[in-house]
Amino acid sequence: MFILNSLQKYLYRQLIDPILQSKDSPHLVAMGAAIGMFIAFTPTVGIQMSLVLMVAILPGLHFNVPVAIAMVWLTNPITMWPIYYVFYRFGLLILGRTGDSWVDFKQKIVSILSNLDHLPWLQKFYEGFHGFFLLGLHYAIPMIIGSLIIAIILAILTYPFAFWLAKKYSEKNKLLLPLDISKKQPIPLDSLPVRNPEND
Repeated sequence: MFILNSLQKYLYRQLIDPILQSKDSPHLVAMGAAIGMFIAFTPTVGIQMSLVLMVAILPGLHFNVPVAIAMVWLTNPITMWPIYYVFYRFGLLILGRTGDSWVDFKQKIVSILSNLDHLPWLQKFYEGFHGFFLLGLHYAIPMIIGSLIIAIILAILTYPFAFWLAKKYSEKNKLLLPLDISKKQPIPLDSLPVRNPEND
């Protein structure tokens, strides 16, 4: 139960909160959510925020950047391995091929990490990068194919949901706003009380 509650809070914080807190139009919010979701579900953990910023400078493409950045954190160094394995298995399914089991996949990752324990920091970085680069090449084609299909589907589904949520929350907030004093009718001057000096 604790794990489920923690997962629910995490997903709410990453998926719902950024949409509700944004002041942009529903379209820009939904575009940000969809683009962030697409990038999140590509095997690019480590450079995903940079990718969002690169996409943001493309001419003619407008979206809410903070919402997109929040979405990419759905995949992070903790969640990336099981998600990457799903990409890999889905890609194998599309290609009609067989591949490593989750145990084999995880063992290869653990093997690389365990070999780094007693190395100096600079050598640890080099050996880790080299090991994961070779591992990535082994899994690359099915993982990329699987991730792109999943990312496209999730991005398409995210846009209408985020648009609906942002619009609904925006309309709800408008109902709660106080009356704009600039729209009040002016008070006629002749209705104001006039001071009579004789009564002083």
